[in-house]
Amino acid sequence: MPVLNREAIFAALPKLKQEDVDCPEWGGSVRVRELTAAQREEMQILMTKAGFGENGNQDWRRGMNARLVIMAAIDENGQPIFEMDDATVKQLSASSGDTVLNLAQKIQEISGLFPTEKKKIDPAADLQSPAGPLIGHDGDGDARQDAVQ
Repeated sequence: MPVLNREAIFAALPKLKQEDVDCPEWGGSVRVRELTAAQREEMQILMTKAGFGENGNQDWRRGMNARLVIMAAIDENGQPIFEMDDATVKQLSASSGDTVLNLAQKIQEISGLFPTEKKKIDPAADLQSPAGPLIGHDGDGDARQDAVQ
């Protein structure tokens, strides 16, 4: 294989994955795209600030799903439809929990943040490990009690 230079690498960068997610509670669908490398790092920072287990910082956990949606929801031209500010986080967090959760899960899936295989989740184990899911449903489709809303 050839050794790539800067131009070759940038020319070969794939386009970010996009997917439309049905949001019947909102009367349509929302287009989301995978997170950029910078956005993934930002989520890692937010997750670190949020902490894990009972000693986690609850203030940083609030609105985590909404923040993920704000980062990745785009219009038909690929432009962000939200701005990251406290008012937008609060407004999205006050909307349908299932809708925001479903969007956040889709963003995680297409961004490769967590395995997409549906399996029974041990909430206690998730809280002990920084590698555990940030949000989610258990294997039965019910929202987990430890899901960040």
